[in-house]
Amino acid sequence: MSKIRPQDRNGLRQTRSGKASDEEHADVCERLVAELQARRARLKELLSLVMTEAARTSASPVHRVAARTHSTRPPASMKKIA
Repeated sequence: MSKIRPQDRNGLRQTRSGKASDEEHADVCERLVAELQARRARLKELLSLVMTEAARTSASPVHRVAARTHSTRPPASMKKIA
């Protein structure tokens, strides 16, 4: 995964005149697009894995463990003080 880096207010470095150069702006945009494409690819892969797992588990018989209705431990507020 990529690391999030702290950026300036605009995410662009400014020149002495106070305006970001077109080249820097294009570079930032290209990096943003590349990052978004990489995230999209990772999310598609994850979705594919989830869908595969869902199909696998729905095709097999479900073995559920009965949920416990009562705890075997007393609540923390009911503990005895020594």
